[in-house]
Amino acid sequence: MSLTPRVTVLLPFHNAANSLHQCIGSILNQTLRSFELLALDDGSQDDSVRQLTAMIQHDSRVRLVRTERSGLVRTLNLGLQLARAPLVARMDADDRMCPERLERQAEYMAAHPELVAVGSRVRVFPADVIGAGFYSRTDPRYSRAAFDRVRAHYLAKDPRLNQGRELIFWGAGRKTRRRSDLLVTRGHRPTA
Repeated sequence: MSLTPRVTVLLPFHNAANSLHQCIGSILNQTLRSFELLALDDGSQDDSVRQLTAMIQHDSRVRLVRTERSGLVRTLNLGLQLARAPLVARMDADDRMCPERLERQAEYMAAHPELVAVGSRVRVFPADVIGAGFYSRTDPRYSRAAFDRVRAHYLAKDPRLNQGRELIFWGAGRKTRRRSDLLVTRGHRPTA
């Protein structure tokens, strides 16, 4: 591995012994070899750290960082401070990466320097494998309507919408009207 990896993978985990093995395996088998994995233990009390240590003992790309229980946000912020690569990929301990994920995303970012973030699709595990965390997405805070409100809030602040140019909302369905109403209430009236 080069001194500065192309990508830092942030993997926060807490008591993830049931899924960590497959997750780590999918990261270590990436086609992009120039990455570092920051495995951020957020005060696990199960077998997670022992499993991880056994898997990574001969892989210099992986750094285990152990902390007291401080929560996801603080753990991720610590990971961002420790990251050595110019690109950061985020991973959950109960997920798996497709083998080409890092390579494709790094190449895409290199080809499009104007971008600051890329995402990817997910394939949901079978229902009997999904943990309770997935079902929290049914909470109204994570609903499509909540997302639309947040998006409208930030779109309304976008300088491109405040240049006095003509504004047109494209689409005639209920969803488009509902989403455009959120911008109208923030002072952005369409001309058509």
